[in-house]
Amino acid sequence: MRIAAIDVLRGLCMVLVVWGHNAQFTDTVLNEWLGAIRMPMMFFIAGSFLPTQSTWRALAWDKADALLKPFIVMALLQAPLRWYLGQTDPSSFAIGLLAGGGHYLVWIFPLWYLTHLWWLFMVGHAVVNHARYARWDAMSRVALVAALMLFGAWLAQLDLDAASPDARAAGWQGMPFRLDALPTHLAYFLLGHEARQALRAWSGAWPRLLSSTLLFAGGQYWLNRHSVTEASGDLVAHTVIGLLTTLAGMSAMASVAVRLASWSWARTVLARCGRDSLLILLFHSPLQSVATRWLEPAGGTSGGWGTGLLAWAFAVAGSLSLAVAIRRHPILSRCWLPRSQWAPRPTHNRASPAVSAPTAIDETAHPA
Repeated sequence: MRIAAIDVLRGLCMVLVVWGHNAQFTDTVLNEWLGAIRMPMMFFIAGSFLPTQSTWRALAWDKADALLKPFIVMALLQAPLRWYLGQTDPSSFAIGLLAGGGHYLVWIFPLWYLTHLWWLFMVGHAVVNHARYARWDAMSRVALVAALMLFGAWLAQLDLDAASPDARAAGWQGMPFRLDALPTHLAYFLLGHEARQALRAWSGAWPRLLSSTLLFAGGQYWLNRHSVTEASGDLVAHTVIGLLTTLAGMSAMASVAVRLASWSWARTVLARCGRDSLLILLFHSPLQSVATRWLEPAGGTSGGWGTGLLAWAFAVAGSLSLAVAIRRHPILSRCWLPRSQWAPRPTHNRASPAVSAPTAIDETAHPA
């Protein structure tokens, strides 16, 4: 049975991801603050739905169907055009495909999340099932999360990504599948697995919402005032406060989602975004780019926040429209959706004209 508040929460995260990928808002303080919450919350939600009863091999195939297949389809669809435009070549494309996108295939950069999440499910399942995570005492679990966060912060400090001039000169495009971010995201994934019952029973009480928001704002203020230096003590303090700040922001966002789920109009829109979060992720970037080009004034100057808001709304609405078409089409649904959500093939009765029945959309589970 689906939980409306969790659908709303996932939908809220996804529309904020689209917001963050809008050129008008990328460098704003608001986007910086939201960036500390939306992706950790997505990994937190994914961890809360980790199928621990499934075998590792079955999970690998299931998540490959749900996550890796749409990534490969999108990459292959765009490859001929990108070759024609000179933005890639067959060898570079093959390397980028094997590396799970990211900086290797910049034209589908937002889809790094899909291949990265596949690895996260695999590692998370191994920790929970094969390492007998449920038998660990509370202090051991806290120690693991802290170690993962510190290791992830140390990897981030290495600055070996495509934004580094020295790394770019050496041909470095970042670790395949964004594995450098895996420790940090695994910490949120495991926290989500731990808090799966609490997430389902979360309330939108005003005291919790206000206190979480104040703690988040205070933490963000401290983090902005204190940058990380080479000193290990500064790294530890920054990591711990960063984790607590993000958790406070996630608490506030979950409370907001619960309150929004009580309003029918907000629940209808955001829950649909949550159920179609995969398809919004796949299509929002090209749609937003096209909309921005259409809306920009003559001369290529920036259209400001108005242009950004319209492009953002167009990307979300356009993705949802494509999602409806894909879910109803037998072939398209097989290209982008997991097997459990495929549209049925039409049946033809020789004795009477074929009549298409309404497509039933599986909404009994929360796909990653």
